[in-house]
Amino acid sequence: MADLGSGKLIALEDYQLYMPLLEAMRLDLEETLEDKPNAVFYPGRSIVVNRFLATLKVMLGEDGSSLAMIDEQSSVSAQSVCSTIKAYHAALLKCAPSAALAN
Repeated sequence: MADLGSGKLIALEDYQLYMPLLEAMRLDLEETLEDKPNAVFYPGRSIVVNRFLATLKVMLGEDGSSLAMIDEQSSVSAQSVCSTIKAYHAALLKCAPSAALAN
């Protein structure tokens, strides 16, 4: 487990569950943006992504407190969503259990 600045711990199992999903989302968005640089997230899709990010934010505790969420009420550029996901990816990687980084 990784000891976060907030005193919360991330279990290796949680990291192994969430990191591959987050990486898949990031890679999918990057590929989408290569083909369609002006792609847009509509409210229904934003809600699903936001629920996932909200789970990560709670898991990260204080270390996730400054991470942004996605506007669920209006269309959002895929570039903005990709930037948000990259921020969560970096935060989760920073808090990775040492056993996860050894693999």
